[in-house]
Amino acid sequence: MIDVQSAFKLKAIKSHKKERRAKAALDAADGQKVYFISDAQTGLTKIGFTVHLGKRLAEIAWALERPQDDFKLEGYIITPHGMGRALEKALHTRFAKDRDNGEWFNLKGHNCLHEALEAIRGLGGADWPIKGLASDYSGLSEPRWAMSKTEQIRLAKGGA
Repeated sequence: MIDVQSAFKLKAIKSHKKERRAKAALDAADGQKVYFISDAQTGLTKIGFTVHLGKRLAEIAWALERPQDDFKLEGYIITPHGMGRALEKALHTRFAKDRDNGEWFNLKGHNCLHEALEAIRGLGGADWPIKGLASDYSGLSEPRWAMSKTEQIRLAKGGA
């Protein structure tokens, strides 16, 4: 018979393994991801690409020496293998006049879904999955993202 303390330890181990599997599944899903991560402190949005989306948010916070809660994953596009850099570059070119610093852009009033779709079409893509980008915030003073806070938290923790 298992005592209560052992049962709790076993449950914690299973939960940790499940979380690791979910993060690995997100990282391995179909290819590279081009992401949009917003900074609550500056109002800017980083457009970048990674294979390991589950880790990227934490890396950005660590590199900027800020709490991870300052940053939100607003959405991402899953690209076929080898197309992540090309889409990232195409989006950087589309938003060049709004570049603040490096890969950080002021996207207030932009329709990122429309811009992403145009960039994808320009690269010959048709059905690349897009997660979280809203289509209805063009012309607003602040971008409105389609991903709910719950989805942002789940993805930031590595859920698929």
